[in-house]
Amino acid sequence: MRKALRILALLLALSAIAIGAEWTRERLSRHPSDMRTFDSVAIGKLDTDMWRSYYERRPVRQAMDLRDGKGAAITEADWQRIGEMLAASWKSLYDAVQTPY
Repeated sequence: MRKALRILALLLALSAIAIGAEWTRERLSRHPSDMRTFDSVAIGKLDTDMWRSYYERRPVRQAMDLRDGKGAAITEADWQRIGEMLAASWKSLYDAVQTPY
């Protein structure tokens, strides 16, 4: 019985810590998460534009969409992916220019 009470007390303490951390994050965040401000039309347009640029093979556009979409939350892996996309774009341009007529 004591073991069950200890486990329950531990779970309650962890829950209180998690709730406190989330409350603090929401209060201090520059971009609080509020579902009432979610713009489904803008998200749908961004998603459509991203897939269209992918299928039209426009890596520069894809790279800029990735950069603009992530903003300050962009990671080193994202920058690496952007670099790869831009390198693919330069290679595509080089191949197009080198093609004999």
